[in-house]
Amino acid sequence: MSGSDAKAGAAPAAGGVRRAGAKEGEHRTGAEGDVRRAGSAMRLRGLVRKEFLQVVRDPSSIAIAFLMPVLLLLLFGYGLSLDVRQVPLALVIEEPGPET
Repeated sequence: MSGSDAKAGAAPAAGGVRRAGAKEGEHRTGAEGDVRRAGSAMRLRGLVRKEFLQVVRDPSSIAIAFLMPVLLLLLFGYGLSLDVRQVPLALVIEEPGPET
């Protein structure tokens, strides 16, 4: 940071969050890091709860999540083949010679 950016109230570059008095590149430690981890755990817990309630509300989502991939694996596993058989082929001879 240049001297003009280090003034009180200046926002950190690229949307980063720094505590007051922190130097460039300094990471969160102590209680601030614990609060950040607790916030992440709460968001994860909320996401899991929301998805659970959605599955209870609409059981067809279980079929979409688990049965459709199995069906697609079977369909594409047995229905598609990379073996080359009965492919039409053309030969273009631009300069006819004694070999052709």
